[in-house]
Amino acid sequence: MRPVDLCDEIYRELTREIVSMQLLPGQTISENGLCERFGVSRTPIRSVLQRLSHNRLVEIVPHKHTIIT
Repeated sequence: MRPVDLCDEIYRELTREIVSMQLLPGQTISENGLCERFGVSRTPIRSVLQRLSHNRLVEIVPHKHTIIT
C-alpha cells in the first residue's frame, strides 16, 4: 500500500469514529497510541492529525495532546 493510501485509510477510519461518536468530544488521543494502533510511524499520523485539524474534527495542542472536537 502506498503511504498516501495508508494516510487516507487512517483518516477515513478516525473520521468515522469521530462522526459516529466512538471517539467523544473532549477525549484526548496520542500520536504514540495511534502509531501503535495502526502500525505506522509518527509521520503519517501527524499528517492525518493535521488534516483532521484542518477539518475541525480535532484540536492539536502543541507539545501536549490532540483533543476530539
